[in-house]
This record gives sequence, C-alpha cells and structure tokens, in this order.
Amino acid sequence: MNPRSDLVELDERDRAFAFFFQVPIELSKHVSSTPLITMSLIGACVLAYGMQILSDDAGFQWFLYTGFLSRDTLLQVFTSAFLHVDIIHLAGNMYFLYAFARLIEDRVGQVGFILSYIVCAIASACVYLMGHLGGEFYLLGASGAVSGILGMYFILFPFRAIGWSLYFKVIPVPALIYFVFWFLLQSSLREVSSGSVAYDAHIGGFLMGAVLGAIFRFNLLYLNDFFVAMPDFQSVWGKGL
Repeated sequence: MNPRSDLVELDERDRAFAFFFQVPIELSKHVSSTPLITMSLIGACVLAYGMQILSDDAGFQWFLYTGFLSRDTLLQVFTSAFLHVDIIHLAGNMYFLYAFARLIEDRVGQVGFILSYIVCAIASACVYLMGHLGGEFYLLGASGAVSGILGMYFILFPFRAIGWSLYFKVIPVPALIYFVFWFLLQSSLREVSSGSVAYDAHIGGFLMGAVLGAIFRFNLLYLNDFFVAMPDFQSVWGKGL
C-alpha cells in the first residue's frame, strides 16, 4: 500500500515502539476536535491506579465486579472498569483507548461516546458472567469497554489505515483486516487461557461495540442525529453553565 497524504508520518521511534510492544498504530491524522472524554477516561484510570497503589487492596474490594448480583452490581461494573491489576494492564488499555477512541468521540459526539463506552463495559461484564456462572472471580480493568471501542472503530472506519508491525517496518493495512485478526486471536486465546485474562469480556465488548457502530453508521435508531446535534461539554462549560 502506497503512503497517502492523509496518513501520519512515522519515524524510527514509532517503528521500534510498534515492534517491541507489538501494538498497532492508528495512522490517520489528528481529529478535528479535542478528545475531552477520551482524555478524561485515561486520567480517571491513571488516578484510580495511583489510589490503588497508595491504599491497601481491601479498600477497593467494593469497587470490583465479583459476579454476585446485588443492588450495587451495575455501579460495580462501571467502577471496576477504572481499576487495573498492574501497570502493564493499565498501559495496554490506555494505549488502545487513546489510539482508537479519539476518532470515535469525534464521529459520534461526546455524549454518544461516553454512553457507548458505558454500554460496552456493561455488556462485556454480562458476557463474562454468563460464561462463569457459579464461579468466584474478580473482573476489573477497562479491557471490555476498550474492546467495545475497537468494535465501533471496526464498523465505523473499516478502511482507515492501521499500522501493523513487521519487524521494524510498519505496514498500513485496512482496519477491517487488523480487527478481524484481533477478534480471531482473542477467540483462540480464550480456548487455551488459564482464566487470568477475561477474553470473554473482550469478545463481548467488541461485539457490543460493533452493534453500536452499526447503529451510528447507518443511523438505525436515529442516535447519530440525536447525539451529534447535542452541544459538547466544552461548549457548555465555556458558557459558564
């Protein structure tokens, strides 16, 4: 695929980063608006992780989703999406969120984006629960919600270029190809996983995101007209409301 003018130019640091960490690079140029919600979610997750480090784990037990249904279940599904097992878990989720959520937020609007993120977090937890009924587990981290963002990207921008690392060369491929590979990889890892990684949640979140992406792309429920027409948070705050 030949380089195009609408793609960012990568230097050797970008290629080394993609190779050593084996992560994709979102190649489209900057979006038209400031990704306020994306950056706020990243900040909230980093803050929550810092609080985890400074506090004892027992203080965060209530915020984890344990699979037991109670009046606090829905809130725990939401709060658990801001907690992470370790710095690698946090960094991976935040990288994918930053790389792919900005275009989603720009496309569906800030309100549509945050609601989609929450719906994907809930859906991923529900899918994981259905696959582990009767078991005891803790589900935490933004992986399910971020997987939902990837599912939305897959439907809304299937032909945008994703940088795929091959040794120190980054090859641009359509998002459609990369995310089909990603989904098949998650499905394969689910079969051989020891249970420490919630691949069910990844799959459930991605599928929910794909459904939401289709709703927005084809305006099936007129959500695109509704959410995009709403004022964003920056314009509201700027008026002092």
